[in-house]
Amino acid sequence: MHTKNNKTFKQECKIINLEIEYPGYKGAERYAIITDLSEEVLNARYSEQIEKYRPFIILSKEMGLAMKEFNNNEKKHSMRLARGEYYIGSGNNIDLNIPGLTVEDKQNMTFLPYRFAKE
Repeated sequence: MHTKNNKTFKQECKIINLEIEYPGYKGAERYAIITDLSEEVLNARYSEQIEKYRPFIILSKEMGLAMKEFNNNEKKHSMRLARGEYYIGSGNNIDLNIPGLTVEDKQNMTFLPYRFAKE
């Protein structure tokens, strides 16, 4: 029963350490639990599992998804920056400049842009 309860808890809830997620965070609550369960249902079903995370904040799964998308986007842009890629332009047309594709000619310098329209 206890093992089944742990498995169900992991399916219905995700724990986030707020101090790791937000460097410099100084709030009283150290953890957030991402779930669509109310605090009453969470306490009734998983009181043993959640006890070590008290005090905590409850976030909806939609909030958790938004955090995940934000983090993935930040990682994507960090990797692009680490590879030396950068963007030129604004509005609907943005060029992705990849320095490895830049060709220097004695008379002019060009690059082969990857063009895409913003959605």
